[in-house]
Amino acid sequence: MNKSWIRVAEFVTLGALLFAPMSLLFIDHQLLFPYISSKNFIWRILITIATTSWVTLVLMDVRYRISWRNPLVLVFGLFMISILVSNITGIDSYRSFWSNAERMDGYIGLGYLFAYFLVLTSMLRAQVVEQSINYARMLWLGAGVLAIALTYQSSLSLALGDWAPLLVLSYIAVGWWVMHLANDNESLGKVVFHGLLSIGVWLGVIAFFQDKTRADSIIGNPIYLASYAVFSIFIATYYLGQVFRLGKTQSQAIVTYILLIVFFMLVLFQTGTRGALLGLGVGGVVASVLTLVQVREAQYRYFRYLAITILGITVVGIAAFVGLRQTVLESDFFEKGSLVQRVAKISLEDRTTKHRLVNWDQAIDGWQERPLFGWGQENYIHVFSKYYQANKMYDGEQWFDRAHNMFLDWLVFGGLFGLILFVAIIAASLYVLWHHDNRSFDPMARIVLTGAIVAYMVQNFFAFDALPTAIWFISILAFIAASHPEQTSKSTNPVVIKQSVVIIATLGLCISSVVWLHYSVFQPRTSMHLYMTMMRTTPQITDVATAHERLDTLLAYDNLFTQEYLEQLLSRPSIYLNENIDADIRNYYAERTIIRSQEFVEENPHITRVSLFLGDLLQKTGNYELAELYFKQALSTSPDKIHILWLLAQNSVAQGNVELGITYLEQAAALAPDYQATQDALLQLQSDYASSQ
Repeated sequence: MNKSWIRVAEFVTLGALLFAPMSLLFIDHQLLFPYISSKNFIWRILITIATTSWVTLVLMDVRYRISWRNPLVLVFGLFMISILVSNITGIDSYRSFWSNAERMDGYIGLGYLFAYFLVLTSMLRAQVVEQSINYARMLWLGAGVLAIALTYQSSLSLALGDWAPLLVLSYIAVGWWVMHLANDNESLGKVVFHGLLSIGVWLGVIAFFQDKTRADSIIGNPIYLASYAVFSIFIATYYLGQVFRLGKTQSQAIVTYILLIVFFMLVLFQTGTRGALLGLGVGGVVASVLTLVQVREAQYRYFRYLAITILGITVVGIAAFVGLRQTVLESDFFEKGSLVQRVAKISLEDRTTKHRLVNWDQAIDGWQERPLFGWGQENYIHVFSKYYQANKMYDGEQWFDRAHNMFLDWLVFGGLFGLILFVAIIAASLYVLWHHDNRSFDPMARIVLTGAIVAYMVQNFFAFDALPTAIWFISILAFIAASHPEQTSKSTNPVVIKQSVVIIATLGLCISSVVWLHYSVFQPRTSMHLYMTMMRTTPQITDVATAHERLDTLLAYDNLFTQEYLEQLLSRPSIYLNENIDADIRNYYAERTIIRSQEFVEENPHITRVSLFLGDLLQKTGNYELAELYFKQALSTSPDKIHILWLLAQNSVAQGNVELGITYLEQAAALAPDYQATQDALLQLQSDYASSQ
């Protein structure tokens, strides 16, 4: 096969892989849930490009083929098959595959992560087979630069506006160029690269001057930033260990990585995220114990001292938590919402803790109904609705679409098979990492990567995964999988594939990729832009025909965001009741939205939220009898939801049937006796009814 073709395919694949994590820098406020959808659209485009060019590489060059003898590749593949079965047999297959705008997960999202894993493993594996290809250094050090950029980009936006992303991208591009340069001129490359990292740390401090109780970032909320910081700490520690492994004095590199570790520790504390701190703590303790047990080499003596220090700090921290917890809670010294205050509040009586435990209990109830293959991805909200415990959740979040425990999420999504295979992925990664035939890692590298995996598991025991953390985790899995010493043929091409066949296959892949991106990225993105434009400008528009056309165009779309559009339209009564908007527009919007929502409910009677929101809009517009039907439909799928009973009570009173309204409130009061608002409303309605008799 012509080597120039291989080089082009390598360039495209590597370029898409390197730029894919940079999708976390993008945000388009013209989209619904911009911190999620903006990044996922770019991510999907880049991974599609990388996968398409990689398949071409696989056809042309045996070095890029992956063996299923690799335990991590095999288990991950079995996990994908098991989840596919769960999604097909689940309660809502469409949602399981496509997810929604708020999460952009589902099987499609999982498939993109699996594709990223395969392509990255292949490219890193090629480095093992052919040492002339040095992708690992470029990818991992590039990720370090990206991690710094993400912490301060949002602060730079305050000063630079739309130019901030360009500055960050330029900064990362220079960093990657320097890493490439380092292959030929190691000395110059390292000096410039570590200089860039040091500047990044200094710029990152800007993020601490945001006027926020808990720091966040362009990647999302404090939880995402904290998880990202934890991974960054372990990666910086990994590279610090590599510096010591060489046994040479590289003071600039050592100082840089220590600064990175300290910086990301500060970021973690600024986020006030307890789960991430616990993950770092447990991961650090595991790594420390392993260091003391496994590491004897003289060049790692400072790591042994660090391990002893970490264990000592852990013991002191636990003792301080037990002995000083009440003092911290009563003191005004620590800022409210700070990590110290939030850690001190940890108890079984804490409202957030109680709600999480109840949520976990509801997840287990749901799993017991479908124990083997589960409910399918993205269907936890149906479990939450059906097994909602009103007496314990009345004062908490009313809609959970995750169990806020990664392991319980997979138990509900994929059943027992799904959870076992997910845990098997983690077990396989540790097996490959610690296998005696694996010569790719020194003891310190194994220990640090093990600590990172443990930290990931612990912090996600109290949260759920998202793209910013999933990218890190999959990168680590691919890094480990690429090191597995399975036998790989070194012949040029054991199966002769004609160049003409490769060209035809490549053209077919490109066309298929464009068609796929049209339906999975471009069309949904266009409809989302239309929706946001419509909702923001409708109060000012005077052209009735244009308003009608925009709504008809939006409702004609049938994609992964249809349910969210309807929920958003139904829950915006200000449009239908705003007298400043033309009456024809208001009436048309209400009529068309109601008709499309009725069709959706008929097709998807198990979706509680749309039935509930539709009934609420019908009630607000005076159609009480029809509203009652949809409230009852919502109640049939979520029988213990107090809010639905409240709305039914209001609807009954509005129709003049006060006795029925009292009955509904009595049901609500019986479900949650401690909910004072329900008790007061019931007493007031009973009193008013008695006075009227």
